Amino acid sequence: MRRSSIAIIACAVALWVDSLGLALRAEAGALRVVTTMLEALLYGAWFAVLLGLLLGRWLPWRAPATPLSGADSIPSEALSTPLSEADEMPREEPGASSREQVSDSDDTRREPPRRAAPAPEAPLARADTALAYLPLLSLWALGLYFAILIAGERFHNRELSALLVVCLALGGLFAVWPLGNKLARALPAWRARGQRRTPLVAAGAALITLSVIAALTAHNLSGLRQLNPWLALSPAAGAACYLALRLTRRRRSPQDDPRWLRLTLLAAALSGAVVTAVGPWSIAGTIARQGAVSRLMLLGLRAVTDVDRDGYSSLWGGGDCRAFDSAVHPAAKEIPGDGIDNNCIGGDGGLEAAPAPPTWRPLPAALRVAEGRPSFLVVTVETLRADAVGFARSKGIGAQHPTTPKLDAYAERSVVFERFFATTPWTRLSLPTLFSSLPPSRMDWRAQPRAKRMRALGPNIPWAPELLQKSGYHTIAVLNSFRAFTSAETAGFERGFSVYDTSVRLAYTGGTMRGHPGAQQVRRALTHLDAREDKPFFLWVHLMEPHYLYQRSPRAPHFGDDEQGLYASEVWEADQLIAELLQGLEQRGLSERTVVTVVGDHGEEFQEHGERWHGSSLKQPQVHTVGLMHVPGAAPRRVQQAVSHEDLAPTWLNLAGIQGGFDALRGRNLLPLFMGEPLERDHFFLERFEVHDGSRYQAAIVEWPLKLIYTEDGRQLELYDLESDPDEHLPAPRRGRAYEALERLLLGHIDGSP
Repeated sequence: MRRSSIAIIACAVALWVDSLGLALRAEAGALRVVTTMLEALLYGAWFAVLLGLLLGRWLPWRAPATPLSGADSIPSEALSTPLSEADEMPREEPGASSREQVSDSDDTRREPPRRAAPAPEAPLARADTALAYLPLLSLWALGLYFAILIAGERFHNRELSALLVVCLALGGLFAVWPLGNKLARALPAWRARGQRRTPLVAAGAALITLSVIAALTAHNLSGLRQLNPWLALSPAAGAACYLALRLTRRRRSPQDDPRWLRLTLLAAALSGAVVTAVGPWSIAGTIARQGAVSRLMLLGLRAVTDVDRDGYSSLWGGGDCRAFDSAVHPAAKEIPGDGIDNNCIGGDGGLEAAPAPPTWRPLPAALRVAEGRPSFLVVTVETLRADAVGFARSKGIGAQHPTTPKLDAYAERSVVFERFFATTPWTRLSLPTLFSSLPPSRMDWRAQPRAKRMRALGPNIPWAPELLQKSGYHTIAVLNSFRAFTSAETAGFERGFSVYDTSVRLAYTGGTMRGHPGAQQVRRALTHLDAREDKPFFLWVHLMEPHYLYQRSPRAPHFGDDEQGLYASEVWEADQLIAELLQGLEQRGLSERTVVTVVGDHGEEFQEHGERWHGSSLKQPQVHTVGLMHVPGAAPRRVQQAVSHEDLAPTWLNLAGIQGGFDALRGRNLLPLFMGEPLERDHFFLERFEVHDGSRYQAAIVEWPLKLIYTEDGRQLELYDLESDPDEHLPAPRRGRAYEALERLLLGHIDGSP
């Protein structure tokens, strides 16, 4: 085997492992695993071929010696006969001229080799090989398909499961090889016994092959419809190169010129590079975020083709719409009316139409406390997925384990928002939205030294604790030593709090949080309540349970030793802590005058879409979180309308009777939902970006049941129908009036982002 072939096979196997890992991580659904793998394979196949050719050409491998053939071969008897000194040198015949010998030798070398006439049995031999291998390879593909599906559903480590599947597939190929050869050698004997058996064998092989193809196609029909149309161009370009070279090399067969195959592969690889460079490939963003081998390939290609050095390439899904203008790229700020699409999305954007402020509502008599104004307890819980609690009534972690027995009972007499969204998957961005009612991109961010790792919140944004404090509330925050809450980052969370307690220390080991600090926070919160002034209060407690590193609480039941089991244990611990806070209110006679809000700051992902933890995407596991409010006098109900963090501050201020600063808020007032009425606006926006510089921007708009996501990396737009596809496995077609309206709103929001 030539060294180029070895290099190509090695690169192809590495790419196979990588693309299968991408498929298993990016799409856990059965319909999309195989099709995503196909797209990733085709995207990088040309690179594997090109790299294999280069490695085979320039690596200093020792090629195997070419055996002599025909008249040049040396008989074995001659090799075994010892040579005497007289026999070592050939004797020159008298009268022979050395010039004549050289001339004769040259004539011999210039004589073209004689091509052996093809054996009459060659077509039959090829037919036998096809009949033997096609059904075997079809069954091998079917087994590989089921192995991929099992690995995607049962294994959490996608990379190791991808490697295991590829090893099993290669083992299956090595088993198919000798079995196919044996069948191919047996077919001539069967054919010699009678002509009637030959059609039966051919029909059986065709039936097996076509049945497998039909079954795989039928099972993946929906996924195949979603494949990128450009996917067909890469193999088509390779086939075109093959035919062109075949026509130009008609006089000589590939066996006569070894360079023919290498030239064909090189042309196909280069054509594939062109196709993938200019095509709208949705897989590019996934590769750039999650690939192993292919990620290095893609980022390297983007770096080389970033001509204007603005950090974005115009090729391979890099997103740059002006390759030679460093002021235009996906992270640039849109300048309305300059005739330039500065951020490469949606054209030259105009000024975003500012949404109407929330509507102030007179309080119904049922929601008024007996004396004065209500107090507020706000509990935010780290990384709390919507399906992690029992009262979510979903099929997730909360259904598998009794994680929240206390909150489940409390939810029976509260208002539960079944479709509650974190505005962003970052704690450092979601909590500012919670108290300001503004999307993260609309806040007044102030630059800080790089060591702070975060920009600071400026004073020009509305801040609910400050408005409550100015209105006569005693405001208390009981947090912990998380960097964003302390002077380590000076983010600005302390604004408006009469008491700002971050004395509870977090334990860090190996860069992750450990332990359960919530018990100390609950004790300190109740202590601060006892020491408060005689006025209504606003108490905020942020619980770090169940943030990674997941650890079983000493008092929690055993829910399993895997990540989700340990996570469930931490959710159980948070449930107990919230119950202790509620019990403390009841013991102090405050429960009938206190509005209680329990929300997650964001969700948590367990590789449903190829990511772990949070902060990386706007997919459901990271942004669909828990929302519960208990308002004295409000009837318990389960709300179906989608709401978000933005909507809480207007609701608190309305319940507190504070109108000053209300018009500066951005979210919606949720009071109509308590009365069974719809909200005035159906949509809201989600965002994520790096907290220190605003890079890697993503945005989404939710107007139930539709959710449209934009990612800066690759300028990718994905539409999902959360009613029919709650796990976001299959993007919906981007067409129709509903999509066009969402796209206009989302692009207008993006163009207005600083």
